[in-house]
Amino acid sequence: MIALAVALALGAAGLALRLHPTAAANTLVSSSSPEYQATQRFYRSFGEEPIAVLVKGNLQQLVLSSDIERLLGLEGCLSGNVPVSALASEGGLNGPCGQLARAKTIKVAFGPGTFLEEAANQIDELLTTETKHAAAQAKQAEVLITRAARARGLPAAQVRALARQASKVTLAGFQSSLVTLAFEYGLSQPPTIADANFVSNVVFDSSKPAGTPRSRFAYLFPSADAALVSVRMKAGLSEAARTRTIGLIRQAVGMSQWRLAHGE
Repeated sequence: MIALAVALALGAAGLALRLHPTAAANTLVSSSSPEYQATQRFYRSFGEEPIAVLVKGNLQQLVLSSDIERLLGLEGCLSGNVPVSALASEGGLNGPCGQLARAKTIKVAFGPGTFLEEAANQIDELLTTETKHAAAQAKQAEVLITRAARARGLPAAQVRALARQASKVTLAGFQSSLVTLAFEYGLSQPPTIADANFVSNVVFDSSKPAGTPRSRFAYLFPSADAALVSVRMKAGLSEAARTRTIGLIRQAVGMSQWRLAHGE
């Protein structure tokens, strides 16, 4: 069973949980200072300092197997955004996922599953948009050529042939860009997190030894043997609310639903 370790980054103090640390920025700087005010604005927008859930295991096995879907489920649970209809299979209303959803103390949870699903959705949206745009351009080219051919007094059959050719040429340009995109991400169909070719092309650096994650995604994949899920609590929570939320996060991480098939 893979080990899931919760590393708490609650402010610069870095104290152990048993010492009841505070994440308040005014323990380090004056609440009237520009630095403090800027920090508070950041926290209000993006949440407080992240709680990092460390997922240990061979990264290729983690992201190229059904484990990635379990991570996606865990991230959804930690975000507090699990639909009520799905809670029955995720610990119920009184389980950690249900309690996090009711507490509404989490600003955002983001990890490998969420990242890859969002990447797949964005590429799919791009393909849909580009397909519609290409079809519109092809239709416009067909109309323009038809008008020009008719103005020259060409026979109707030749007008239709020229219009079809204009449409084909326009669509050929789109298909060329589509092939380039498909090659870049290893696509043979609309991308999903279950598509190993797509995930591999997004996560791993093909110019380096197999299993080496791309350096620009180090905040998600710090090494070939680890992944990170970041959870940010909302700003302004009481210490009691923070402590309770951290406890629920620990409980959620330990749920059997998210037990991974691959790891140490």
